[in-house]
Amino acid sequence: KRYGSKEKLAEAWKKELQAGEDPAQGSVKLPNNIYAGDPRSTDCKFFIAITERETVEKMKTFLRDELGCKALVTNANAWTNFLSDQSARTVYDYVDDHFYIDHPEFIEQAWRLPSKCPNTSPIAAGAAGGRHTSFTRLMDKPFTITEFNYSAPGRFRGVGGILTGAMGALQGWSGIWRFAYSHNRDSMLQPAPMDYFNMATDPLGQASERASLCLYMRGDMKAAPHSVAIVLTQDEALQPPVPKLAPSWHWMAWVTRVGTQVIDPAAKTPLKLTAALPVGPASAAAAGNSAAALQPYSADSGKLMELLKSRGVVAEDNQTDPAKPLFRSETGEITIDAKRDMMILDTPRTAGGYAPAGQAIETANKGVSITVQDADATVWVSALDDQPIASSKRLLVSHLTDLQNSGIRYAERSRQTLLDWGKLPHLVRQGKAAVTIKHANAGALKVYALSTGGKRIGELKASAANGALSFTADVSENSAQTGARMLYEIVLP
Repeated sequence: KRYGSKEKLAEAWKKELQAGEDPAQGSVKLPNNIYAGDPRSTDCKFFIAITERETVEKMKTFLRDELGCKALVTNANAWTNFLSDQSARTVYDYVDDHFYIDHPEFIEQAWRLPSKCPNTSPIAAGAAGGRHTSFTRLMDKPFTITEFNYSAPGRFRGVGGILTGAMGALQGWSGIWRFAYSHNRDSMLQPAPMDYFNMATDPLGQASERASLCLYMRGDMKAAPHSVAIVLTQDEALQPPVPKLAPSWHWMAWVTRVGTQVIDPAAKTPLKLTAALPVGPASAAAAGNSAAALQPYSADSGKLMELLKSRGVVAEDNQTDPAKPLFRSETGEITIDAKRDMMILDTPRTAGGYAPAGQAIETANKGVSITVQDADATVWVSALDDQPIASSKRLLVSHLTDLQNSGIRYAERSRQTLLDWGKLPHLVRQGKAAVTIKHANAGALKVYALSTGGKRIGELKASAANGALSFTADVSENSAQTGARMLYEIVLP
């Protein structure tokens, strides 16, 4: 259909057609490697995009016009994304994608042990979870993540709740779903060993999830006020080259809102973007004043930082430096310092972060200060009422190290190859964190250790000085009587 004849197809493909291949007979083979840059794989990507768009349009017509269905329609949502795929997504009602950190890879048989995963700090890697998928978004449509997880038994999954909630809030996504709460009824009603994905059997994952509830659902973290997007026309979406959708500068998802937008040059509708990076001449002309003189798939980080500063996205004192790498949101509410393997979260109602043992997390004006001891940890404070931390009458402090099953077995000390899941009870890695919180009524506050179900299991010693409350979160304190401690409640009587 694209070339009109076998001869023209052979000419366009530089005589790549093999004996017996004829488009008129439907006998042209798929490429061996869809990622290759040869003409066969390039045209295959276009064929997939065009076919999907036509298919979705037909299905929507049937659902809406014949069945009267009012449900929102979306389609392709995982793993392989090329720029050409955005052509098909323009006919969706909303755009969706998935992402995982430490998703298992199976060595011998699918969904059978042994399995492996990287099990390395996502912070030290620049907090990549969700960064790629941010560019699947079309800026003029709702965007959701209907599957995500920082999968067990990865020992850094405690930071996943903050990172996902912060990313969703900063980007202004429309919905986020964890995969999964439980795959069976029994695990919802009684304790069970943790497995790859289920929150019901992973107290650490459940605790981590509460950061997402505060940052994203409750709105503790603000959406970035500015936006930068790759823009293209329908024709440009179907012209070589066809790069993978996410550009090399997907780090920008931690700084401001990002995505793509397919624009109609004839519409002459002003774009609601702070900066548009056009794919070609047609989109550059249609983008108008928002267009930047940078090619999105070859622009380097230095030029992009200049653009962000010139358009007022980041202030001169914003410490973002992709070369380090270090990223700070334009709102100043989250900082990712990969070189130091640290993350700092700083909002009025939720504050804290992640750090290796021996490092200190300091929020602005030291409103919340945390010194991590013995074991790397994610530690944060959330107000449980409608007040900021400094005047809240009820606070939740979460101190997450690592949680594993008893008897779990790995092939190596780095714990990348899982051999046996083990059994109950869950074991929590020992660790301490010295927590200091500035508060208007520091001297009157009471601190209680909580069970994983939220029941008070004992009052802690705490001190107050210079308008700040201080106490030590200790996983193993009184553990023989009460079990490991990860959660604390601070109340004003």
